This record gives sequence, structure tokens and C-alpha cells, in this order.
Amino acid sequence: METRQYAEQQYFMNTVVEIQSYEGEKKQAFEAAFAVFKKIEALCNRFDPNSEISKINQMAGKKPIRVAPEVFEILRISKFLSENLLGAFDVTIGAITDLWGIGKKGTFRPGREEIDRVLPLVNYKKIELEQQHVFLPLLHMQIDLGGIAKEYALHLAAEAAWKCGLNSGWINAGGDICTIGKKPDVSVWCIGIQHPRLFHTLLGKISLHEWDTVETSGDYRRYIMIDGYPYTHILSPCNGFPTSELISVSLIYRRDETRISVNGSGFMVLGLQKSMEVLQNFPAIEAVFVTKDQRVIATKGLKDYFFLISTNEEKTIEFI
Repeated sequence: METRQYAEQQYFMNTVVEIQSYEGEKKQAFEAAFAVFKKIEALCNRFDPNSEISKINQMAGKKPIRVAPEVFEILRISKFLSENLLGAFDVTIGAITDLWGIGKKGTFRPGREEIDRVLPLVNYKKIELEQQHVFLPLLHMQIDLGGIAKEYALHLAAEAAWKCGLNSGWINAGGDICTIGKKPDVSVWCIGIQHPRLFHTLLGKISLHEWDTVETSGDYRRYIMIDGYPYTHILSPCNGFPTSELISVSLIYRRDETRISVNGSGFMVLGLQKSMEVLQNFPAIEAVFVTKDQRVIATKGLKDYFFLISTNEEKTIEFI
């Protein structure tokens, strides 16, 4: 069978979104998938004063806002994840991310007193969701969907492309990948994971035995350097500071089974030990962790499917 590769790229949510088809041009499928990203970005961009998330934030402490089904669903999923990730993931972290402004304020680093002043505004339990309305009860409370909106859009886009006739391909949204259907030769998809310390280098590859989604969070994606120390954009909702123990987390699962848009940022905040404990509640999810001292740890379910790619470093995988 002849393979006819065709790809297109567009820019959404501050990242390049690429769709690849192995069946030639699939115009309707590509249009449907890109339309999903466009819609979710328009709804969830908190820097756009006309977006629904901005309107929720503007009305914090004042009144509820009626929202689109997609926004309501993202926030419902977010609260579910926050509960299951022990508060390490929290979309009400907006006041903290605004304070740090990583990528927008140069090498600014807020002090402990400044952080303590806004930390009480971070509490996912206070988000009120009722009959398609959203309310933040505290003045200046802020929702930031940077840790979940892209993943949610990616899943919806993959489903939209499939329904519109794309039977063999994938979508890559800034390193988060969903495969669609089967490869032309019916072999298993193989996805690479970025090395968190060597740019343009893969750490390893995963043979997607029974999975179709690989999502990676890392401290290398956006950060600032202060006195030779990197401060990542992944901030802890618990203390308001960047994470430190883990430098990369990749989650591997089948989106049809989980029905949720999981992101590695919460696991980076949790650290290795607590992440492994939390994953007991998500048996359909496998994971690869890279620690600050560059140990590579993977869940046991990946033992025959995750392999390191040879570099100048001598590394082994610890399966636990």
C-alpha cells in the first residue's frame, strides 16, 4: 500500500500545532481539528479580555458568568484532577502566575511576602460550577488554564479529525501527541520523548502498544535564569514557587479510556514518590519521570515499550 504523507501547521495557544496524514490531503479533517484549537483558544485565552475565562476572572467576587459547554467541562475536569492530584494541580493559580510573569517580566523574582499575599486566592475548591455558570467567590481570584486547555483541545481535535475521515495520522501540539487510527503498515506507532537537558535530542522512544496519547511537561519549556539558577514556569499551587525535584514528566495513556485531559505539570509539583502513589488511582496511565539528577524512572507497564536512545550519557531506566 502506497503511503501518501501530507502535513499542515498552524499556531495556537503559544505553540505550533502540526497535523500529519498518511492518507494524503484530508482537507475536512484538518479543518475540523484546527477549528477545535481555534475555538478553545478563543474561549480560554485569559489575556484576551473578550474570552470567557477573562470574563470569569473580571467578575471574580462579583457575579457568576454563563459559559460555553467546553469551558464548563474543562473546569469540571480541572476540579477532578485537582482533587486526585492532592491540590498539586490548580487552575486558580492565576494570581501566582501573574505575579511571577515568567517570560513577560525578564528576570523578575517575587519575594516570599508578595507570594504569601496572593496565595489565599489559590483554591480550586472555591470554584463554583452550577447550571453552565462559573463563579469565583474571591475578588482578584484568577483562573489560568495553561496547564490543561491545550491538552483538552488536542483530544477534541483528534476526535474531530477521526470523525471527519482521518484514519491514519497524528496531531502534535508543542510536543504533546495524539495518534489517530493505525499506521499504513498497521505497525505500532513509535513516539519520541524530548531530552530535558539536550535540545533537539530525544531521551527515548515509546512503542504505543495500547496507547494513543503521549503528553510531556518539562522545566525546559519556559523558564528564567537568575544568578545561574533556572526558575521554571511550572509553579506549585501550595507554596507559589517553581518545582525542583523533577525536570520532566511524560504521561502515556489511551484517551478513550481515561476521558480526561491529564497533564504532567501536577505530577512535577508532586515529585516522584507522591506521583507514584497518585498513579495508583489512574491504572490506565503510564509515566516516565526524569529527576533533577537526571535519573530516568518509568512505570512497570512500560517495561517492554520504553527504550532510551543512545547518547554520550550512560543511562538506564528504573522501572518501578
